[in-house]
Amino acid sequence: GRIREAEKPLRQALQIREKVLGKEHPDTATSYDGVASCLNAQGKAAEALPLFRQALLINEKVLGKEHPDTAGSYNHVALCLWKLDRINEALAVEAQNQPQAGYNFPAREGKFMALLGLKRNEEAYTLAAEIITKARSLQKRVKECQVLLLLAKHFRSENNSQQAQAYLAQARDLAEAGGFARFLADIYNMLALASIDKGDRISAVDFAMRAAQNTQASGDLYLLPDRLLSVARQQIALGQTDKAISAFETAED
Repeated sequence: GRIREAEKPLRQALQIREKVLGKEHPDTATSYDGVASCLNAQGKAAEALPLFRQALLINEKVLGKEHPDTAGSYNHVALCLWKLDRINEALAVEAQNQPQAGYNFPAREGKFMALLGLKRNEEAYTLAAEIITKARSLQKRVKECQVLLLLAKHFRSENNSQQAQAYLAQARDLAEAGGFARFLADIYNMLALASIDKGDRISAVDFAMRAAQNTQASGDLYLLPDRLLSVARQQIALGQTDKAISAFETAED
C-alpha cells in the first residue's frame, strides 16, 4: 500500500523537475527512475520500462557511460526486461546502449543475470568471474562492485550466507572507496538483514541507519521511508522507543 501511495508524489516531483530543471538534468533522470521503480514494484513492468529507458538516455548523455548512476540505469532497464521475460531483448539493448569497441560490460552483465534467472548457475558464476577479472584489469570499479553486489544478493537468496557475506565485503570496500552511494545503500541494507538473521540488533540498527543515509544521498527517495521504518523496528526491539518514534515520524514525512 505504501508503494502505491508513493506513485502520485513521485510523478508530481517528476513534473516539477521537468519544468524547472529541464528534461535532460540528472535530477530529472532520478525522478524518471523513481516513478519507474515504483511502477515496477507494483508489478507494472510494462509501464515502468519506457521511464527506465528515459532515465538511461539522460544519464548517458549528461553523466557519461561510466558514471555509477548510468550503470544503475543499465541494470534497471535490463531487470525490467527480464521481468517481462524478454531476455534476448535485454541482452540486445545492453549491447546497443554500449556499442564501444572492446569488452562490453553491460551485455555480459545482462547475460549473467539472465543465466541466473534461468537457473544456469554454474555458467553464471563462470561469466561473473570473467567480468570481475576484466573489470579489475581495466580498473572499472563500478562494474566490479556491481557484479559483486549481484552475486551477494544471489547467494543470499540461495540461503548461502557465507558466500553472500564474502562478496558483500568486497563490494563494500569498493563502494566505500569510490563513494558509490546507491551501491552502499543496498550493501548496508543487506548487512542489516544479515545482522537481524544473527540476532545482532545493535549492528542491525547501525547498518539500517547507514542504508537510509546513503539512500538519501543517492537520490532514491522513494526507498527512504522503508529504510527508516527498518531502523525504527530494530530500535523498538532494543527498547529505544524515543528514537524509534523519531524514525517513524521522519518516514511519514
